Amino acid sequence: MLPLTVGKALKSKRDSEEFHPDSRAQLMYEVREVSRRCASQRVERLVDKRDYSISELDQKLLQDGYSATVRSQVVGRAQECGLVSDDRYAAAFIRSKLASGWGTLKIEHELRRHGIELQQVHGWPESFLEEESEDDRAYQVASTRRLSDKNGFEKLVRYLTSRGFTMSCAMRVARRVVDERSEG
Repeated sequence: MLPLTVGKALKSKRDSEEFHPDSRAQLMYEVREVSRRCASQRVERLVDKRDYSISELDQKLLQDGYSATVRSQVVGRAQECGLVSDDRYAAAFIRSKLASGWGTLKIEHELRRHGIELQQVHGWPESFLEEESEDDRAYQVASTRRLSDKNGFEKLVRYLTSRGFTMSCAMRVARRVVDERSEG
């Protein structure tokens, strides 16, 4: 089965009389070449909009219907050219999510979903986590939350753990925030 864009490109070539294969081998060669070209164009269009991990690009091409051979060639070439880089993608992703108040557990989970192991990211954690500790970052996130009179501690712990902070960190920070607000 061919991706729709490949079929349209082949039809267009046939209609313009550029495509007259004499043998099955010639037909298969032309299909492979058009598939590679269409897949490359798809990757370029995707990367023009935002950065992607290698795994994400491969998944997009798979969803479009490209064969494993075409996908590996096109994604491999995009990697060689520097069009895609898991390190660059991970660095931008980590900085963005840390700025949004995410904890390291959630960042690690999301990167793994994108096909990247956090331990393989160049410079992790020294280059990304400044001198502040996980507790300090959790405190910054938690101190902006409004606490209700009922179950404020529990709600804050749930909120912090949902943001990717460890349970022990969430409990320490929630206790600190609740104690500060009850004193003030």
